[in-house]
Amino acid sequence: MTVPSSYAPRPSRSRPSRSPATAASRRLQIGLSLVPLLSVGFLSFVPFLCIALMRQRHRDWAVFAGYLIAVIAVVVLVSAGQADSALDTAVGGLILILMGLGTAHSLVALRPGAVAAPAVTGQPSQQAILQTAKARMHERAEARKLAADNPALARDLKIGRPDLPRGYDDGGLVDVNHVPAGALVACLSLTPPQAEAVVAARGQLGRFGSVEEMSTYANLPPACLDNVGDLIIFG
Repeated sequence: MTVPSSYAPRPSRSRPSRSPATAASRRLQIGLSLVPLLSVGFLSFVPFLCIALMRQRHRDWAVFAGYLIAVIAVVVLVSAGQADSALDTAVGGLILILMGLGTAHSLVALRPGAVAAPAVTGQPSQQAILQTAKARMHERAEARKLAADNPALARDLKIGRPDLPRGYDDGGLVDVNHVPAGALVACLSLTPPQAEAVVAARGQLGRFGSVEEMSTYANLPPACLDNVGDLIIFG
């Protein structure tokens, strides 16, 4: 039996829980905003120094400098110690301004989410770099298996042939039995003489069957292929 929509139970609304980052940001906001008040205005520049250090923006450094100059002015006037009622009134008013304005201003400036460091554009995160590297490894493994299971299809897809136009992404594989010397230099970081030696040895041998054969017949130091073994394929 279908339950009428007017009688259907409504999903309960749960209040969103506050994340640890938001709670920490709120504690930072309250703690630093109390500094101007508890220091009677003499440390009113401290919250804005913290903001400037976190955000590294010229405007924040200018605000910090303004509060610091005001505090220095109060210290100088207090140190003068002249018995002048008008001067005392001005100093007292300036102190009250630093206490009240500094507290209110820092409460607003330090609200959660407002002091996050600016993102650096064009620079991928460590996680993104890691995911990209894993994806390339997966692509190479799939392309290598495809080449082993279906060599004809691998030739059609030009697996291991970065020197040819193609649409299939094999993860950066290099077919050392067919690519020209330039591809060996660009993709496997061989020097031009080493790449020419590989091509010459390949011409005499017919084809390489392993990295060891390639190293032996082309007279390559084994170490120069250690870091690129995962890229090499023998088509």
